[in-house]
This record gives sequence, C-alpha cells and structure tokens, in this order.
Amino acid sequence: MDARELARRRPVWKALSDLFLDTEARPWIPSMALVVLDAGYSDDEMRRIWRNEIVPEFSPNLLSIAGEWADLPLDEESLVARAEGGGSMLGAVASKNAPSLDEQLEAVLAVRRVLGETRPEARGELAHELGKVLDVWVDGAIGGREPASEAIRPLVGAAFRRLQPTFVDLLIGERRATAAERVALVERFLGC
Repeated sequence: MDARELARRRPVWKALSDLFLDTEARPWIPSMALVVLDAGYSDDEMRRIWRNEIVPEFSPNLLSIAGEWADLPLDEESLVARAEGGGSMLGAVASKNAPSLDEQLEAVLAVRRVLGETRPEARGELAHELGKVLDVWVDGAIGGREPASEAIRPLVGAAFRRLQPTFVDLLIGERRATAAERVALVERFLGC
C-alpha cells in the first residue's frame, strides 16, 4: 500500500474502530459517515475494507472481559497486511456470527449517502444534529432517566426541518407531518 492510500485509509480505520469499543457508539455514526464520505470509497470497497481489515483487527475487543472503551490503537502494520492479503477468515466468521456488526456498517453507509446528497458546507452541521438526536435517544434509552421518545421529542421538533431528508431517505421514504409521526420515524431508525 502506497503512502497516499495509507493516508486515505487511516481515518477510515480509526473512525470505524470506534464501533468495536466497549461502549455505546451509535451517536458517533454520523461523524463516522463523514469520514467515510471524505475517503471516497464505494459501498463495495467499504464492505471489503470492513470485512477484511476492520472486523478482524478490532473485533477481539468485543470478546474481552475488560474491553477498551475509550480508544483502540491502530496497528497499521497489521492493517496494511490485512489489506494486502485479501480475504479474512476471522472477518467472515465474525460477520456471520454477529450480523449486528455488518448492520452498523450499513448504518454508516446509509448516513454517508444522505450526507453525500447534502451541500458540502452543510454536511458537518447535519451530521452534528443527527448525532445529537442519537445521543439523546441513547442516553434516555440506556440511562432510563426518561423514555426515549419523550427525550427526543423536543430535539426532533427543533431540528426536524434540517434532518427531514435524512429521516425520509433512511427510514421509510415518506413524509410525516405530526410530531408523533416524526418521533416514530426516529424510533424506527434507531430500532426501538
């Protein structure tokens, strides 16, 4: 792998490695999608990088009793060897036995497609707003402080105009007019 390709691949490895931390990473999916968009790989290339490089390199953290929750180090030598070596049995086995891993990549790719259709100067702000909605939902759903739908209702109402294309494209392809319908869209996207 030449220096140019390594520079292109490194941010993708780093961003997507966060999906293997021992913590909730869904609120970071929009920022991961921005990194993947900037790298310029096709969906098929990203799936190959995911299965052959990222999953085999970082999935062992998910099996650890005391997995890393803050930051996984990049072993570039190992990642380059995986990239140049082709297929990975570990990546295939991990993806087959933990389909939620592939679902997380597909979520990143879906958000990337929506961000790619957004004006370049507005992508960062849209990703940030979607990340806020996801963060509030996860905090409410996991923390149990209040039901997720109640926690996101004000945020969705305030940010929905800017997020509507994302919700429409990612969810069910239809527009919903009422606040309850918008909350239902977000909940459906988030799988609750």
